[in-house]
Amino acid sequence: MNEKKIIDLTLPINNTMGGVSIEPARTLSKDGWNATTLNLYSHSGTHMDAPIHFGVNAQTIDVLPLSRLVSNAWKVDVTIIKPKGLITVKHLASIAEKILPGDSILLHTGWSKKIGTEEYRNALPRISKELALWLGDKEVNIIGVEPPSVADVNNLEEVTEIHNILMKNDIIIIEGDEYLSSPIHRVPKIHYYKPSITSISGIAWDHINVFPTEDNYIQQFRNYVADIDKNGTIIYYENDNILNKVVENESNGQQLIPYSTPKFKVEDGQIILMKEEGDLPLNIIGTHNVQNLEAARLLCKNIGVENADFYNSIKDFKGASRRLQLWHKSNTASIYYDFAHAPSKVTASVKAVKELWPLRKLIAIFELHTYSSLNNEFIVEYANSLAPADEAIVYFNAHTLTIKKLHALSKQTIKDAFQHHNLKVISNKADLHLSLQNIHLNNSNLLIMTSGNLSGIKMDDIVTFVS
Repeated sequence: MNEKKIIDLTLPINNTMGGVSIEPARTLSKDGWNATTLNLYSHSGTHMDAPIHFGVNAQTIDVLPLSRLVSNAWKVDVTIIKPKGLITVKHLASIAEKILPGDSILLHTGWSKKIGTEEYRNALPRISKELALWLGDKEVNIIGVEPPSVADVNNLEEVTEIHNILMKNDIIIIEGDEYLSSPIHRVPKIHYYKPSITSISGIAWDHINVFPTEDNYIQQFRNYVADIDKNGTIIYYENDNILNKVVENESNGQQLIPYSTPKFKVEDGQIILMKEEGDLPLNIIGTHNVQNLEAARLLCKNIGVENADFYNSIKDFKGASRRLQLWHKSNTASIYYDFAHAPSKVTASVKAVKELWPLRKLIAIFELHTYSSLNNEFIVEYANSLAPADEAIVYFNAHTLTIKKLHALSKQTIKDAFQHHNLKVISNKADLHLSLQNIHLNNSNLLIMTSGNLSGIKMDDIVTFVS
């Protein structure tokens, strides 16, 4: 009998992977059986792209015939491709005359070795348009790649074109995705970087479920700084006392470049950077983002990018998605959507919107969703984080506490922790829904901060409510 070996090439799914949450739902000791609650982003880890992903047609993964997933496959070594390089038809010359309609192709780029690095996502080898069309002509069944995409994820035009060509030719796309350190070897991902150049914007305790004390959290940065290349460069925000002490005590011969907040002003809801060469209007929001811009400038300068080129590019940067994202705007009101969940991030986001529109009333809504934010001991770290807001709502779903196996959190505990003069605490979706409907935005701004999903209430629905 001929033995067949099955090799699993998929990435293991765990809580350190982006877009993944795995929580105990029931336990043998308490409930009589073990069960788990899984929340998965559809492109976490190794995944297939459905045609609906890029709107080629309405087909979803669940209707794909399973027979399509079993076929003869060719593994092609293309490790010769450099970062950001294009994989072309000539790189598949070894199988060009052998491949049959219905066969599949796995491209071996060696890119799985880059997992956990910036390069893995941002410098991946890509399939050329020529190759995508060739795969269609050859009636290839499946194309599998190690990186998180078959095209440049930072180039919407390219990634759309390549996906459309493949999907319109009924080619199944299987991609990897980025994930962090192992849940068994619980070491922060930054310890694997050992960079030559680094920028550190600040140190503020978070993730109490992983780092039970503030000192334990700070220790991770001590270890990180100590491991930086001795001939390397550390760019750091000089007004963070904890960070200053860490850099002072742990650096060992590296070039140290401290930075502070560059001069800027706010005019008509826009930040203006005040450079020696003249004012530069920006599309970002918040003092913390102006500081981050300065760190980015110094990083770029350190690798040879001229200031003029940096400023010419940064003036059009609108910030990352879900980071103070402007969701809706009228003549008298704006609605912002933000991922803030740690105390320092909440503080920065609320301050950012208020300093942009000091004369408008600010209504801030914050969802407690993470382990830290729902922890009775840690929640005091949020003291005064909502202070600039004229009205504030803190929302949490009581069921989340059950899922995360956390102790009950009373509304009074939350009010005492936040210390806000006009704070409403809501613990069920119906009451949140009603409160949103009662918000009237006139010369007012609304800031929604959540790393969850407000129990399924969508941002577009919120716009409808308050409008």
